[in-house]
Amino acid sequence: MVTLAVETYRIALMIQGTKHNLTVSLMRSIVKFTRLSIVIMQFFGINNAKQDFGEIMKTLSDPEGDGITRGWMVFYGVISTIVYCIPRMIEECCRFWDVFPYIPWCTNELSNIMITRQFCIILTIIQKRISKLTKMMLSPSCSSWLAESYCEKHEQCLAIAIKTNEFYSRQLLVICIYIFLKFLNLMVEIILDKPEIDEQPWHFVLEAVANGFHALTLVILLLLLAGSCESTKKRVKEFHSALFKTMTDRPALRDSEWLNLYVEMSPTVEFTARDFFTIRYSLVTSVVAAVLTYLVIIVQFNDSS
Repeated sequence: MVTLAVETYRIALMIQGTKHNLTVSLMRSIVKFTRLSIVIMQFFGINNAKQDFGEIMKTLSDPEGDGITRGWMVFYGVISTIVYCIPRMIEECCRFWDVFPYIPWCTNELSNIMITRQFCIILTIIQKRISKLTKMMLSPSCSSWLAESYCEKHEQCLAIAIKTNEFYSRQLLVICIYIFLKFLNLMVEIILDKPEIDEQPWHFVLEAVANGFHALTLVILLLLLAGSCESTKKRVKEFHSALFKTMTDRPALRDSEWLNLYVEMSPTVEFTARDFFTIRYSLVTSVVAAVLTYLVIIVQFNDSS
């Protein structure tokens, strides 16, 4: 709620007029409205999310998951916050109250990182389980009934992955849109937003460094998200390849109609953001290409005006 109030107040101030040019101000307004939509979605959807997330974590209850939760993404989030706030504290002559409005922003930014982190943690646990099933499928002691059991467990992992995608799909859609708009906004600020560059060069350098680092963290976050989805799909395909190899090497397994049907169907999972687009590595290149395209258009529009 604090974030919602602060962002609404800052948008109102921006509408009244800012020291920046119109293009940068317009981009900031769009990004802030997108950020507000994330806050509102998280606020109203938290009650419905608790039950689904609880069911997923109950199904994935595994001691190995405790070690995964202490990943380096926490360190990534803390560093992102520090690097974003410290240059602005220096720019404002180290007056904490001038940087106070950035604290709710950092909290909201970290919430996006933590949502992505939760999604990646669940997929990592699923990947480890499927990898174990793949190794057991290739073991010499794998019999027909064991292979059917492994396929059933593999199917359960796929069901959990599909449910996880349905649970996080809406949030990931808004986060991806926010990453695109924020990345474009940061690029516009770095290129166009140069007030008082001769009078206060250090302020401009600090602002450019902070914006550049922030843009880099957004790309890294999108890469982590796409990489986790791609890795899960890869593990699923590896299991199907292992099953096919096992049935090829052991003719006795071919008598099982269930295994033959499973090999023929080869069920997989596709991670999407509310079916608007597929989350994979090509999404990162598409976002970067779209940002560069719009950046050229905005720069030309700003020069002509």
